[in-house]
Amino acid sequence: MPERVRVSYVPSLPSLPLFVADDQGLFAKHGLEPKLENKGFDVPGAVGAVLTGQADVTYVAYFAILATELQNPGSCSVLQHEVDEPAKPSVYALLARPGAGISSVKDLKGKKLGVFGRGFFEAYARTMIRHAALDPGEVTIVPIDPPLPEAQFGALAQGEIDALLTLEPIGTIAEVQNVAVSVDRSPLSPAVLPHIPTGAALASRKSAGERADFIRAVADALDDAVDFIDGNPGQMGRIYEKYQVVPPPLGGRLPTLQFWTSAKVKVNTCQRYADYLADNGVLPGKIDVAPLYPVSGPGAKKGGGKG
Repeated sequence: MPERVRVSYVPSLPSLPLFVADDQGLFAKHGLEPKLENKGFDVPGAVGAVLTGQADVTYVAYFAILATELQNPGSCSVLQHEVDEPAKPSVYALLARPGAGISSVKDLKGKKLGVFGRGFFEAYARTMIRHAALDPGEVTIVPIDPPLPEAQFGALAQGEIDALLTLEPIGTIAEVQNVAVSVDRSPLSPAVLPHIPTGAALASRKSAGERADFIRAVADALDDAVDFIDGNPGQMGRIYEKYQVVPPPLGGRLPTLQFWTSAKVKVNTCQRYADYLADNGVLPGKIDVAPLYPVSGPGAKKGGGKG
């Protein structure tokens, strides 16, 4: 009999392996029967569902996992990552208001740059600006919080900001609706770091210890999903739309992101990212990320955990 896997998902682009594993029967391939729950954009709710045993897996911002682990040490286990890499399709987008005269980061001098919420996007913006040989003081950073799409679009349309550093699919939707023009579709890598582990599949550390075979099967299904994504990028638009990431027909215009399977997770890179967040005041302190990877990293093996 298949074992039930409860998937608490946020309908965002980095959640794609969850969608593919369900759509392509990859959970079933590994003896699992998926039950999906759409949490909207309630990231704390998705994380909380996993840590309280109401769900088995979710895909959320890595920052949220790091912050949770700092508050509750020993609570989180990361199975795989969505990662931003140089010259690859990105989950980040730098947009400009039409007519604002902005065609590169250097053109932000003297302008107002809106950013997706507070915290790590403010840090990203400052680093991106410095990388362009500008002083962050030469650009006015305007956090849009809460970062609802309509608030971001409204700030652009009303001239409250000249440019916007945001996430997909907001970038694609803004362009289609003629609210903004694209400036840079990969604005943060390598400006912030060469590799940015933006999203991550989360299970509880308790489950990873007490139900190791079950969590390994979940990780295997997600790894198979990444293999499918890499080999079938043309199908991702349909899958995005099925899981309500965007209304059709925008799915076919969205970037197909990059992922690390459990065996390809680069723990040292994840540590550098965590250090960056701490050094920039986004996290309240340093964290050793190595314990987050009991079933992933260089020693991970399909069907058998870490060797």
